Amino acid sequence: MRRLNRSAAVDLIRTEGVISPSSLAERLNISLPTVMRVIEDLIAEDLVAYDGFDETSRGRPRARVKFRGAAHAIIGIEAGKGEFYGAVANLEGVVQTEMHETADDNGERNFEKLVGLIHRLMAVPRSRGQTIRGIGIGLPSIVRQPEGEVVLTLGLGWRDMPLRARLSEHFQMPIIVENGRNLAAVGEWGFGAGRGADSVVSLSIGPGAGAGVVIDGKLYGGHSHAAGELSWYLDDPLLTGRTFEHLGDKQSLRFFGI
Repeated sequence: MRRLNRSAAVDLIRTEGVISPSSLAERLNISLPTVMRVIEDLIAEDLVAYDGFDETSRGRPRARVKFRGAAHAIIGIEAGKGEFYGAVANLEGVVQTEMHETADDNGERNFEKLVGLIHRLMAVPRSRGQTIRGIGIGLPSIVRQPEGEVVLTLGLGWRDMPLRARLSEHFQMPIIVENGRNLAAVGEWGFGAGRGADSVVSLSIGPGAGAGVVIDGKLYGGHSHAAGELSWYLDDPLLTGRTFEHLGDKQSLRFFGI
């Protein structure tokens, strides 16, 4: 329960920017002593700090806390056919650094390139005292959770790849490996068009159609971690009816003429 309270408090403080503990307790429908314990933990992690008093409140001025998103950063990687795109962004959603790395069809070489790209992103100078809190990897694949195991990537040579476990051997920090469309939905819910909504569906069209689904502030993966995955498309009618190894039921591959 304390972890859930912490997560909800962080999200609300981040969304509001500055808020009083009593307002936080009221908005989250939890007791003020519980909120104060959560705030103490967040201050110890340097995620929030006190920011003066709310002079507009009735009676005694209420202390306010603010989110220190600029003091922390994450590394995000989008892996796709032919390329890795990497960025460093602070917890306010501001992208500070961007880098690209070419990929090929060899799975082990691509893993080495991914590790090298993360090392280069970590080495870029940042504002004084800013810490990197974690790494997120988005992939065009179903990802088994909580293991972070990549089922199959087109063009990267990864099949049943324990990517999170292997990256954890190189980087001692939290690592999330997830389907890219799912992460897009989380991004829209937290910082984009869905900000402030309880639930969001983000539809992506590319080599196939799929969606990321956020319900009541939580990413929904479904029983097989494939919620929102709709279909792969063929770009040539001559490919219709052929069997494609490792891609499952060929009936899920369809050609749509334009």
